[in-house]
Amino acid sequence: MLVDRNILPLSWRLWQALRHPVYRHPTFRRVRRQVYVEPDWFNQLWLRYLWRAMVFIFWVYILFHDPRLLILILMAPALIVLFFIAVPFTLPFVIIIYSTYLALMISMSIRKEQDSYTYDLLCVSPAGSLPINWHIGSGVFYRGELSQQLDGIVRLVLMVSGGVLLTLAVLALLFSGWFSESFIVDALRVFRIMFEAAVVAAIFYTGYVQSMVLSLIIGILLPHSGLYHAELQLATVVSTLALQISTYMAALLLIIPLNISFYGQTLWLDLFLRLLAFIIVYAIRDLVIVGLWRILVPRLNATPDEFRAAYLSA
Repeated sequence: MLVDRNILPLSWRLWQALRHPVYRHPTFRRVRRQVYVEPDWFNQLWLRYLWRAMVFIFWVYILFHDPRLLILILMAPALIVLFFIAVPFTLPFVIIIYSTYLALMISMSIRKEQDSYTYDLLCVSPAGSLPINWHIGSGVFYRGELSQQLDGIVRLVLMVSGGVLLTLAVLALLFSGWFSESFIVDALRVFRIMFEAAVVAAIFYTGYVQSMVLSLIIGILLPHSGLYHAELQLATVVSTLALQISTYMAALLLIIPLNISFYGQTLWLDLFLRLLAFIIVYAIRDLVIVGLWRILVPRLNATPDEFRAAYLSA
């Protein structure tokens, strides 16, 4: 059964278009094949020897100054385990940082096309300016394997966390006893925990989706603002971080007073507050994406056909 995409939020439609790019388009293929070229100074022989000397001095310092620091080295496997346990808590910050990096790479790729005088030629092609910019952005997104790896990690964290919570919930119900007087109370408590975990997972995944879409729009929009290279890089990083953080802060400013005033009265009201929290977070970030999209479309002089092709081509 097909669902009319026009009834879906804009961020989700753009995400579906990003997830299903036009692989056969020449601009997408060319941008995707481009690789990051390290500066010449990065491969200098003296820099390699300097790095090895610093590592050697570090080990000598540990051995002769305070051998107890070797315990930290021996604890490395345990630290790795702790790192994987902390992934669900640190991943949202990683997503924000990566979305900032992605926006920067997209803006610099478009500026590179502008500086090489190929951008105008691409925009007058039959595809149009908006789809061309979208192909450049999606080509950067699929360049290398970072985006696919991050997407796989996000899905893995959600599946593993969901499986662990479901297992714990079943065990809790089994140990409570099916015919005990407290079974209903325990079942409602488990239902509350599972519902709240589902809301947190929904906020986490939609936040990831909206972060990727937001970085794509910012990366496309800012190169058309007339900024120079250094200013463009700074504006891209600052604007992406500011929008990412401010949207979450604005949502918290609405959610916290509601929970202080109404949480803890009844079970169903508590569940509604959790659902409302998800709606607030998603709506605020989607409104920001809609606002930026409405700025981007006229900035690129996009026609209605180009507007539809940009996010309905999937």
